[in-house]
Amino acid sequence: MKHWLRTMVMGLLTCLSSACMVLAPLGSDPAQWQAQLKPGDTVQVTLRDGSQKEFKLGAIESDALSGSGQRFAFADISQLARKQMDGTRTTLLVVGLVAAAAAASSGGGGGSGGGGDY
Repeated sequence: MKHWLRTMVMGLLTCLSSACMVLAPLGSDPAQWQAQLKPGDTVQVTLRDGSQKEFKLGAIESDALSGSGQRFAFADISQLARKQMDGTRTTLLVVGLVAAAAAASSGGGGGSGGGGDY
C-alpha cells in the first residue's frame, strides 16, 4: 500500500508541477531584458503581429533573442515574459500533498471493536 501511495504522490507531483509555473512579464525595455534573462530561461515572446512563441532561450544578443532554432529581433517583440516558479502555489501544493499523504497513510485503523462477553 505504501508503494502505491508513493507512486501516486510522485505522479501527482509530476503532473501538477506545471501548475506552479507562471509567466512573469519583463516590461518593454530591451536593456531590462538583457539584464534579467539568462540562457536556459523559458520565455514567451508576443510579436507585433500578435503571434506568441514560447522557447528556451539560447542567447541574448545585442538586438535579438534566440533559441530553439528561432531568432526574434527586439524591434519585432511587443511583450516578453519569463516562465518561473511561483513560491506561493508551490508551497500550497506541497502542503496539500503532504496532508493528503498523511491522511491516506493513517486512515486504516479501525479494528474490531470487540465485545466484552466471551
